[in-house]
Amino acid sequence: MPLKMELVFAALLLACLHHLVLSNLQGDALYQLKLSLGAPANQLIDWNPSHVDPCTWSNVICDNNDQVTSVTLSGMNCSGTLSSKIGILNTLTTLTLKGNGITGEIPKEFGNLSSLSSLDLGNNRLSGEIPSSLGDLKRLQFLTLSQNNLTGAIPESLSRLQNLINILLDSNHLSGHIPEHLFQIPKYNFTGNRLNCGANFPQPCESDNSDSGASNKPKIGIIVGIVGGTIILLLFVGLLFFVCKGRHKGYKHDMFEDVAGGDAAFQREVEMISVAVHRNLLRLIGFCTTPSERLLVYPFMPNLSVAYRLRDVANFTYFCKHMVNMLTIMVKKLEREKRLDDIVDCNLNEHYNIQEVEMMIQVALLCTQASPEDRPAMSEVVRMLEGEGLAERWEEWQHVEDTRRQEYERLQRRFEWGDDSSYNQLAIELSGGR
Repeated sequence: MPLKMELVFAALLLACLHHLVLSNLQGDALYQLKLSLGAPANQLIDWNPSHVDPCTWSNVICDNNDQVTSVTLSGMNCSGTLSSKIGILNTLTTLTLKGNGITGEIPKEFGNLSSLSSLDLGNNRLSGEIPSSLGDLKRLQFLTLSQNNLTGAIPESLSRLQNLINILLDSNHLSGHIPEHLFQIPKYNFTGNRLNCGANFPQPCESDNSDSGASNKPKIGIIVGIVGGTIILLLFVGLLFFVCKGRHKGYKHDMFEDVAGGDAAFQREVEMISVAVHRNLLRLIGFCTTPSERLLVYPFMPNLSVAYRLRDVANFTYFCKHMVNMLTIMVKKLEREKRLDDIVDCNLNEHYNIQEVEMMIQVALLCTQASPEDRPAMSEVVRMLEGEGLAERWEEWQHVEDTRRQEYERLQRRFEWGDDSSYNQLAIELSGGR
């Protein structure tokens, strides 16, 4: 038994040491990036090497294993250079440093960021050539190096990036040959350089909006149609339910009691009710008034028939909400399991881009979040479908979803404890007022 306990203790100690070493390595790399960038004194104040865990730092997102997955430092007026130390962050999926004044070259160590899916270094003052090591980023989907001072040719190694769907290299000093594969990417921009594209060459320097947008516009239409149609349907059903419910509850009041506001208010009410014409609503036939009473006249309906119809409306409302929730849960599950092919129309016969399907689903899930404040505006939806900012929003959403799922599982385990649980304590009587 003592030997067994020693082994358990040793295992726990090794796990803690591994976590501390990992946190130290990640923290050191990020702190070196801060120093190298020359961040202003009022920026990244909590990026302190004495704080061992970088997952608590601002503008840093980690996964459930405390691995850094996203770093976003946009528009912070940094004027230094890029640090090669960041190359050790092999779990990093999103790196955004756009809109600063960063100078110097792009370190070749950026090619070690094997999990990177989005790299945005646009609108800086970077110089030198694009490192060929970027061709090792097999998971890269979005590459933005526009509005810099980069020179030389575009590396042929970028042709190996099979998952790339958006590449922006415009407004630099690049020259020479563009790898042919890059013209097959859904969205590209090589304008503002001296490259073999444009008026005197067979290939345009920028992806045709009509062609590249051909896939975007249907996606926008599908998302707007699905989200808009669902919202309109729920609003209509809810309005119908409350109108019918209010009329049912207030039936005697409408017929026999005086209306606050006198004849003018009663006339407005009659006009408003008469406008509500629908096959599922009682039609107002007319009204009668006396000095003390006002009467609304509706078609005769058997006793309890109104309650029966209201119950149908309530059931339909619940059904609609339940179906929307079930559909969202199903899509989330398929997205986590990388099985989005299951929801694509089989009539397409695999003539579609799975990366575009994944992008559309991600935007749709962001648009159906429970809180309206968390949903992106339509202008932001359009930008995300064009490949701008989607990776960052998706990482944030996944972090929130993971936290919510863990909390739900924790509560579920808590309520599944048996009678012998040590947490099953007797109620404690609170003290009186003090």
